Amino acid sequence: MTPISDVKSANQLLKQASKMAILNAARDCYYKKGIENTSIDDIVAGAKVARATVYRNFKGKEDILAHFLYLDLDKEKNQLIQDLEQTQTVHEYIAEIFRFVAYEVPKIPLYKICFANQSAISMTLEAINTSKVTDQLMSEILEPCFQRAKKGNFLRRGMSSTMMMEWIKRLVISFLVSEHDNPQDSKTLNKYIKTFILPSIFKD
Repeated sequence: MTPISDVKSANQLLKQASKMAILNAARDCYYKKGIENTSIDDIVAGAKVARATVYRNFKGKEDILAHFLYLDLDKEKNQLIQDLEQTQTVHEYIAEIFRFVAYEVPKIPLYKICFANQSAISMTLEAINTSKVTDQLMSEILEPCFQRAKKGNFLRRGMSSTMMMEWIKRLVISFLVSEHDNPQDSKTLNKYIKTFILPSIFKD
């Protein structure tokens, strides 16, 4: 008789395989058709799984996209976290995040697809704002900064971890959506960060 633990492990592996098949199929569809033109049926056909399997793993199209973005950003996220760990102050920490958003994120191939047109932007924003995986990503990046700022008493009055993450998420989204309106050279970007972003989070 097969031990229960072995059955559970097999089921977990099967679920993980199904999940990756769905995400890989979604990737193919995004690049071929655009995210705004990709349907659940397209992903089901590409992954060769039942429609019910998709909904056992994801809430819907936006959730699939959010998970895909999380995985696609994983390598860059790990490098960003390493860079953030080297910062000396919380101000440098936040500034480094926005330098990453301004200069590195646009280099990621999926970026151009997610922000190709208004329909794609709307779906991307829906994915970012509704999926828990986005909050997980923000927490991984920002929680260390919040703890450092709290310990040093640098935060503006009433600024909680949740408020800080939500505010920075909104600012990041604004940067991504309005890429061409944002300062491109490092001197102007640094001035923008110092003048408009840092004062909204930290004390004077």
